[in-house]
Amino acid sequence: MKTFAQNFKDARVKRDHSQAAFAIRSKFPQSHISDFETGRRTPTLKNLHRLRAALGCAWEELLGKPK
Repeated sequence: MKTFAQNFKDARVKRDHSQAAFAIRSKFPQSHISDFETGRRTPTLKNLHRLRAALGCAWEELLGKPK
């Protein structure tokens, strides 16, 4: 099962956003984007909503499909 970090990076790369470009789009520091992708930082629910909205993706793409 893939982790949030893997799902998040896959979603960003799929949309052809660099970390720097996505940081600007999502209004997060680039260091936060890197930390989310490596699992060093876990977003709060509020920040998860901001990330999802900036990516324009479904919750399932970031969190995985429910069992």
